Amino acid sequence: MRHFRAVYLASIFCLISLNALGQYTIAKIVFDGATPYSQPDLESASGLRPGDHLTKETLQQTAQRLTDTGAFSDLQATLDGPVKAVTVVFKVKPVDESRTLAAGFENFVWWPRDELISEVHRRVSLFNGSLPEAGSLQQTVQDALQQMLAEKHIDAKLSAKIYDAAPGKPNRTIEYRVDSPDIRLHSFRLEGVSADKVSEIDKITSSLAGSHYNEDVAGITDRVLAVYRNAGYLDASLGNVTRAIISPTPGRVDLDLVATIKPGRLYHLSRIDWAGSPIINSQEFAAANKVQPGDVASQQALQVSLGIIEKAYLHLGFLDVSVDAAPQLDATNNLAAYAVNVASGEQYHLREVQPVGLAPDSRATFDKAWKLYPGDLYNAAYLETFLNANVAQPYLQPYSLTYRIVRDPDTHLVTIIFIFAHQAR
Repeated sequence: MRHFRAVYLASIFCLISLNALGQYTIAKIVFDGATPYSQPDLESASGLRPGDHLTKETLQQTAQRLTDTGAFSDLQATLDGPVKAVTVVFKVKPVDESRTLAAGFENFVWWPRDELISEVHRRVSLFNGSLPEAGSLQQTVQDALQQMLAEKHIDAKLSAKIYDAAPGKPNRTIEYRVDSPDIRLHSFRLEGVSADKVSEIDKITSSLAGSHYNEDVAGITDRVLAVYRNAGYLDASLGNVTRAIISPTPGRVDLDLVATIKPGRLYHLSRIDWAGSPIINSQEFAAANKVQPGDVASQQALQVSLGIIEKAYLHLGFLDVSVDAAPQLDATNNLAAYAVNVASGEQYHLREVQPVGLAPDSRATFDKAWKLYPGDLYNAAYLETFLNANVAQPYLQPYSLTYRIVRDPDTHLVTIIFIFAHQAR
């Protein structure tokens, strides 16, 4: 992992006159300033303890070590009191919360989640569920995880990746992941499933057998909970999750996973608030939206509604558009309200169209039929419209077709590559 020293980090070491060769005996260590860390955790990070001897050099080293963690935007170190009972005072200002990353852990299947977090914290005292975006703590956590695995005699490869904030996930995150050994789901048993959902759940759990295990659970939990959330049980969750490692072999771990479904409440829709925009106003959205107040608050139905807004943006070249609406749940009345948020991104234009493999006469007909020109706003629906109108035409009948859409996020230009091949007769 690479480390970056942020330019905003300004640490000042204010040392009262010390004889470089003189020693002070620490009576007390004080951290002056509100931080998200406890006094014991700060003392542990400093490496100092009451009763230790201290010199100018060791104080400087300690201050530098704390600064290098990236946890503080400002740090001043001073001494107070007699030589044989000195108080070490660190005046600290923590790094701004906007400069931190939420930490996630994926595929550390040898520990229950809470135990994993606790063990990392025991080894890295300034880890509290988040990490500064600069400094040494990110690597320190990864080193601790590697050591924890080694102590279990697990030859593992780890990686860490930073993800930007996204709709529904407002915080930037750093995710630590076990890349090897290969972790597979041997079986998945879900308890507490209601009778009307058994068949659908069984299909999902059966299909997951033998698949790569992903503790971020996009392929497991989300699929299972979608069955309930699509039926209006928006706070459905899994509980009592247990994992059993079976038949571990070098390079591979198989898991038996057991969990209990907790459906929660059945919610109905209160409202979907869309203030409107120049792309699609609130009246246009309301006319097209089929989900009405009083309907079951289906997650799937909401996505269809949000798709109306997304499609309007895509048709005007906003290929990076993100449409999101987190539910505001009224548990007393079992109602769900949504406020739609749109991050449009930049508009894309067409760079060029490249038909490859067409005979000259077919190419001429293709060029005449194609009506989206370089420089035009890219309409994501136009390609489908064109293909529906032309693939059955005589000039394309002798060909099979594949295509690629290449978009450049830097220039916001789109290239469409059509590859035509003569079909065998």
